[in-house]
Amino acid sequence: MELKEQKDRKVINQYVRAGYMGNYLLDQQGLTNLDDWGGIETVKEILPDDYKEIADIVQVPLLDVCLKEKNRGIARAVFRAAQDYFEMVVNALDNGTPICEHYFPISTEFISAVGAMPVSFDALGAISSVFWTNGCESGIDRLLSEGY
Repeated sequence: MELKEQKDRKVINQYVRAGYMGNYLLDQQGLTNLDDWGGIETVKEILPDDYKEIADIVQVPLLDVCLKEKNRGIARAVFRAAQDYFEMVVNALDNGTPICEHYFPISTEFISAVGAMPVSFDALGAISSVFWTNGCESGIDRLLSEGY
């Protein structure tokens, strides 16, 4: 997927790239721990350029947990689900679909029914605090400043 690099896409694009990078790492034969390959700095050398920025901000211990054989199936499903969802958000932005913030426990069917794309900042905060070394505040602040 080609990602537009305009101001309102940076945070969303990071989520899309994180999903792709996670699955890319899971596809590497024999990679069960980043230290086995020399740590994140060495692994970054094999990453496509689009993923290197993500490798700089992602929680490395989280990647190591995802790479364990017993966790690969669920990790792949989580990365794929995140990738699919954030690609839907990007497509909605590209198509001019309004974005509607909602709280996590709210059913999103009525938001979709009126032609808006539901985005839960609660869920984004939870995902961000797990994925990123700098937590979620800067990403949420940026999304809000860009008019989401």
